[in-house]
Amino acid sequence: LAEDIAVEGQKFATIHDAAGMGIGYAFGYFDGILGLGFDSISVGGVETVFHNAIDQGLVEKPMFAFYLGDNADGELTFGGYDEDKFVGDLEWVPLSDETYWRIDLDEIKMGDFVVGKTDAIVDSGTS
Repeated sequence: LAEDIAVEGQKFATIHDAAGMGIGYAFGYFDGILGLGFDSISVGGVETVFHNAIDQGLVEKPMFAFYLGDNADGELTFGGYDEDKFVGDLEWVPLSDETYWRIDLDEIKMGDFVVGKTDAIVDSGTS
């Protein structure tokens, strides 16, 4: 996962032509994609690399955090989060489904547009 987090025995696969995965993959440039989802949606039920890092005691806490940069370099932290990257308190929200990072929402408001009770996927959008 990182220079100081070496996961052992991880199953790994490669894709040489991602064009069949959709237009974003056909025209995008990727060095690689590291899925941070759940084992329940991994191909063949393979334990994810982060799951294995947790099981092998390689991270302090079973969490990761993104800092998306705000016009500067971004950062991905494994095993916790950097309190210098935000102001205020974190609001922990339970997942409604451990497949994608799905949460329940009471309401969404954008100007005069309002949607009642629904759900959403929390996604870093980094690919």
